[in-house]
Amino acid sequence: MKNRDLKNIFFLWLGMLLFLMLPGADSSSAAPLATYPGKIHMDGPLQFDLKVTPPVGTPGDTLLLELSLINLDQVTYTPEINLQLPGNLAVNTAVLPSGATANLQAHQLSWFPVISANGGTQQFTLPLRVETADIARPEQTLTAVLRFDGKERQESTTLWIGIPPQVNGLVIPAQASVGLPVQLRADLSGPGPFAQSWQLGDGRQVDVSNPVVVYPAAGVFDISLTANNAIGAHTATQRITIVPHPTAQFRVDDAMLGVGQNVTFINESGGQQPIAYLWDFGDGATSTDANPSHQYTAPGSYQVSLTIENTYGRSQAFGSLTVGQPPAADMVIDEQATTGQPLRAQATGDETVTAFRWEMGDGRAEEGAQIFHTYSRPGDYYVTMTAVNDYGGTELSRWVHVEPGIMSVYLPLALKGGGGAGMVTPGASLDPLGIVLEPVDLDAPFVMTPLELPAGTSPAEQLFIYINEARRQFELAPLNLVPQLSAAAQEHTVDMARFAYTG
Repeated sequence: MKNRDLKNIFFLWLGMLLFLMLPGADSSSAAPLATYPGKIHMDGPLQFDLKVTPPVGTPGDTLLLELSLINLDQVTYTPEINLQLPGNLAVNTAVLPSGATANLQAHQLSWFPVISANGGTQQFTLPLRVETADIARPEQTLTAVLRFDGKERQESTTLWIGIPPQVNGLVIPAQASVGLPVQLRADLSGPGPFAQSWQLGDGRQVDVSNPVVVYPAAGVFDISLTANNAIGAHTATQRITIVPHPTAQFRVDDAMLGVGQNVTFINESGGQQPIAYLWDFGDGATSTDANPSHQYTAPGSYQVSLTIENTYGRSQAFGSLTVGQPPAADMVIDEQATTGQPLRAQATGDETVTAFRWEMGDGRAEEGAQIFHTYSRPGDYYVTMTAVNDYGGTELSRWVHVEPGIMSVYLPLALKGGGGAGMVTPGASLDPLGIVLEPVDLDAPFVMTPLELPAGTSPAEQLFIYINEARRQFELAPLNLVPQLSAAAQEHTVDMARFAYTG
């Protein structure tokens, strides 16, 4: 007796866990229905308040529009108020307040009240009849515009005009096994958003849209769904029979499996416990675990079977699994390089390759079949290239020796508008875009003398040092050595080399 109670508790716990974890359940509708306050408030010397009660309606209903103004200033105001009403609301013109007019074709209401200073008020209540409902667009906007003293303010609120929902049917299997995940679905019509509340017939309630549930014990259960929208609700009921007989069912945790990769087979079978399991992985290997893991040593297609058995019978499930292999790949890279000069590397692979990724050994990475990489310091670097496809990756590595180099300077070529190289004004300078810049008068020629730099300083670092030396001579504040500036200078060097703008 105790063992049976423990099994029932286990399945009940498993069922609650599946509410949250199994695919198919839509938890978005677990949130409460959207609320529609139907209110507008504007602060200021002329305080404006509008309220529609109730803010939801269906054809034939009457909504009350209440509008009030309070003058908190010391002068009298004659404001203009314009209301843009939803097109499915009708105004009773016989009860319009003094100073108000209605444009029935445009669904507009205008009001020109006089409001005395020092707390004067004006207000009115107007019935609005709901004539029609737009099923596809139940949320309707009411906009208020307040103009006075040369100023204008505009605010909006949302109303919901529709009809109650309709449950056309429940999509539920007539029979399922104990412990088997069961998908509950509803065919709903009418304007949303909807909220679903399911009664499972065993005392449990699930406020989730289209949930996946598990029954821990055999029996006959009446499942009922109550669907709600902003205006009403509708309920439908359907019966399900839960049997103790076994039903085999499984899935894998990774559909894109590579050779040597660990794959877990997830048992989703149902039936009264105890249940015996027998897995055949299609490569000669078997397992009696409920949720086994396995590795395939060769690529190919494998037919996997799961056989389960209890005192009520036996059930089998089959599935096909394709095992691929990482791509064939190779790499060519220079064994020697110089600081400040781009290193070229080339990767090749078969037609299954989706990406080439490089780790350059200096903390930086590249991507692509052909790369150019510049090292800023001499030394030995271990470069790793990984060719990736849907089934894994193939890694290849090489050592690269980097020698100290010298600084290279790249000068842009100025072009005329006609496309050819041309003369520029004597003394003028050019920016990289070819724009002629007027010369700057100097009291004396500006000369940069060579600086003694530490061994191994990269071209980007050398350029940075000379820039700050020039700024010092012109009594300008030095630039801070930040990673972004260093990276930009290094990238400029790489780009110049990549596009062969070198001397």
